[in-house]
Amino acid sequence: MIRIMHIFSTFDVGGLESVVANLINHMSADMFSHSICVFSKRTGAVEKIKNKNINIFIVRKNFRNDPTLIFRLAGLLKRQKPDIVRTYNWGAIEGVVASKLGGVKRIVHSEHGFDLAEVLKQKKRRIFARKLILKRCDKIIAVSKFLQKWLVETVGVDNNKVIYLPNGCDVKKYFPGRDGAKRRELDIQDNEIVIGTVGSLKELKDQESLIKAFASLTKSYADLKLLLVGDGPKRKDLEDFARELKISDKVIFAGNIIDTADIYRAMDIFVLPSLSENLPNTLLEAMASGLPVVATDVGDVRYILDGENGGIIVQPKDVEGIAKGIEYYLNNKQAAKDKGNFARRRVEEFFSLDKMVNAYESLYLAIMKEKAKQ
Repeated sequence: MIRIMHIFSTFDVGGLESVVANLINHMSADMFSHSICVFSKRTGAVEKIKNKNINIFIVRKNFRNDPTLIFRLAGLLKRQKPDIVRTYNWGAIEGVVASKLGGVKRIVHSEHGFDLAEVLKQKKRRIFARKLILKRCDKIIAVSKFLQKWLVETVGVDNNKVIYLPNGCDVKKYFPGRDGAKRRELDIQDNEIVIGTVGSLKELKDQESLIKAFASLTKSYADLKLLLVGDGPKRKDLEDFARELKISDKVIFAGNIIDTADIYRAMDIFVLPSLSENLPNTLLEAMASGLPVVATDVGDVRYILDGENGGIIVQPKDVEGIAKGIEYYLNNKQAAKDKGNFARRRVEEFFSLDKMVNAYESLYLAIMKEKAKQ
């Protein structure tokens, strides 16, 4: 049995956490066991993990740059003795140092994306720190080709250590169709066309641009609804903004939903308005659900969609472009269906959950075998 400890800054509901929960749920239980360590009490995504007996360790970061965190974490690792430690993003990079101090022999770090601070401006100190710290890792996973290039060319990580390993979507769970019961639950009428998005309500996801675009369309199209799935610090501002634009009766704030499969089947068109992404899970889920997509040209979005074969691509903050993309689908039902069908096939071929699980299992087994030779 290979014991893996996953280290996060938080384990709240989000794309990264959903990926890890999926992996834990679907990797061989005979070959791998998992535990999770978090630097805060925000562990809402644990609900997505089927094994309710999984160990969750809280090693609190008392304040930013808390110097005691590494030593307390190293103590935990010495006691638990995991075979492999997984660290995720800048927020958990202290886990690499703690693993070395704690005697862990195998360390895998992965980069899944940037926070808003790094989107707005590259942080030279973070890049320098990554360059020093990531040398201690056996492998570094990049979930997007954009991140793979950034790690090698900007951070200066050894190309031989960096692995491109994209996220995967469960195509058995996310599939095309209309869920009438979910629509009724959300008070959506049969004749209404639902434009939807899924993601944390925060500045980085830029739901504000989508609301603006939607508001402009309601002047010409009466039977539209906007469905915003997720929660976060911008919720009140977005609710106020919808009221200001006099469209609050057409906007549904659904909040956090742990199991989102049926929520996509309540939508007719999916929009990803983000300012930054790498390989967004919500885009894969929407594509697997056969939805026509309008998405901003960030991270690997263009590659995921195979150019505009799988959707309409616009620039971040392009409110008019988002509105025109939605309107194209409203006026071209067959084109919307064709792009949705193409997107579904694209996920099945390149971004399935089975492919991701097999890739991670093979990686962990290879690392164990390689270290055993040393």
